[in-house]
Order: sequence, then C-alpha cells, then structure tokens
Amino acid sequence: MDKVLKTLTLDYFGSGCHKVTASKLLSMDKAVFVDVRSMEEDETLSIRLNHHKGIIFKHIPLDELPERLDEIPRDLFVGLFCPANIRSTIALVYLLYKGYKQV
Repeated sequence: MDKVLKTLTLDYFGSGCHKVTASKLLSMDKAVFVDVRSMEEDETLSIRLNHHKGIIFKHIPLDELPERLDEIPRDLFVGLFCPANIRSTIALVYLLYKGYKQV
C-alpha cells in the first residue's frame, strides 16, 4: 500500500490522469465500467450500457469490492463511477493496491 500511496501525489491528481471521460471510455473496443454506488442508488437510477457491446458493465458497491474483486478483469481498462468521485477514488486506490494497472 505504501508504494501505491506514494504515487498518488498532487501532480498525479492534478494532471487528471486518473480520470477518463465517458465518451473516451465508451469508444474503447473493450473495457470494464464499474459502478461503485450503493444498491439503493442503483435501484433509484440504474446505469445500463446495452448499446455499447465492447463495455462490460458491473455494479459492485464499494463495500462489496473486496469480495467481488475477481469479477473485474485485470487485462482490460477499468473505468470507475460514483457521482461525487469519492468512492471511485477509494476504489481506484484499492484496485491499484491489488495490482490492477489500467484503472
């Protein structure tokens, strides 16, 4: 974890390299889109990417991420979503810590 945290500097976050636009993600040939919002949030407003065949959609609430980590392919780009970017940033750090390279 120390190694991962040392890479998350102001320069890293300031450069925006940890972000991807929706249009860029959806234009990829193959990627994973992980919604880390709660079950209640998903039940209120669901995201489905039925018309984007190259995008694998997963709804994995942040608190379920450790138990469901094997559902996220390691060989594809992973885009994370939550409305305020707090849970997605936590998920970003966790996935980097677990060895994911393209998050």
